[in-house]
Amino acid sequence: MNSFKKGFLLAKKSIKELSYVFQSAKYFLSDTKETQSSKPVVFIDLGRNPFGRYLYTFVKMLNIEGYRVCIPKRLLIIYEILSNKYARLLLTDELISFGSPGGYHKDSVIFIPSGKLSPDYFRFITDSHPAQSIHVAMCQHPLMYRNGYWNAQISSSPRKNALFMAGNFNPERYSKIERNAFFKVYSRPGVIKEIDRLLLHVRNYNDLLTIITDQSADKKVVLVNIQDYFIPMSDLRQVIARFDFFFALPGVIMPLCHNIVEAMSVGSIPFLQNTYAELLIPPLKDSHNCITFNELDDLEEQILRLFLMPDSQKDILRQNVIGYYNKYMTPAALSRRLKNWNKQDTIYMPATRRSVKMLRARMA
Repeated sequence: MNSFKKGFLLAKKSIKELSYVFQSAKYFLSDTKETQSSKPVVFIDLGRNPFGRYLYTFVKMLNIEGYRVCIPKRLLIIYEILSNKYARLLLTDELISFGSPGGYHKDSVIFIPSGKLSPDYFRFITDSHPAQSIHVAMCQHPLMYRNGYWNAQISSSPRKNALFMAGNFNPERYSKIERNAFFKVYSRPGVIKEIDRLLLHVRNYNDLLTIITDQSADKKVVLVNIQDYFIPMSDLRQVIARFDFFFALPGVIMPLCHNIVEAMSVGSIPFLQNTYAELLIPPLKDSHNCITFNELDDLEEQILRLFLMPDSQKDILRQNVIGYYNKYMTPAALSRRLKNWNKQDTIYMPATRRSVKMLRARMA
């Protein structure tokens, strides 16, 4: 990168950060109007936002369940919320109130003390946790909840006996996960390279329509690379629902991805590496609510065995997938767990880079 371009980008970044400072001051100095409401309240004594987008999904899911969420009126937390494009929606959509909730008896407020909402999500890899601690489940993409797509009605069209995956396969970004060796997962580019003979690439909408309406996808791995074609988010769950199996491949920094939750919400059976399955809390179980693979050397053979599975077995697996999703991954599931939460225990929430950094430090 030449010095002029580098200087321009640094200046652009500085201007953006300065804008966040001014916006933060505006929110900090403004008066928060107290609204009378019968909604239950969650007060999070939050000083910073290490959670990025996951703070938005946590609050939004509680909002969906009828909660009013309050956080302290602190300049730093306002700045950090504004600095993340998804967390910022908490302010633009007015999903949070600043300051302690007034007009409520303390017993009617779920109070999450400072330090009890932790980004140390992968601590269970090295340390055991009390059974009562809460791991906030992986969620769908933030915009799924914001736009109301997360639970949109899905038609009961026949499913293809195929393995489907839509996502980004940029080798520069998606090979990084293998550097975090403690996760022991293969990267998206590494997996796809091993099964080239089975791949059916979707280059545009017409390709996708053809695959859905005829038999060309049977016993294939249907791959939609967003660099070729982007399925609108409003249609994504409906498209996934047309396939028996979903190829759950890991993300950039941590294996957990929004897409596995979107797939499970429509009963598409996850096919994923066993080490990835073990990172969900509770873990997915092979041949119960997912199908796992271990190594790459016989991956093609394992995929072909998927396509020999009887419909009766798929139906049982699908029921278990949906059962897991409803029990652990929905806004209602989060609400239930929070109501039964032992206030002495920690709530662990994904925080992507921060969560991985904490795990790396512990394993060093």
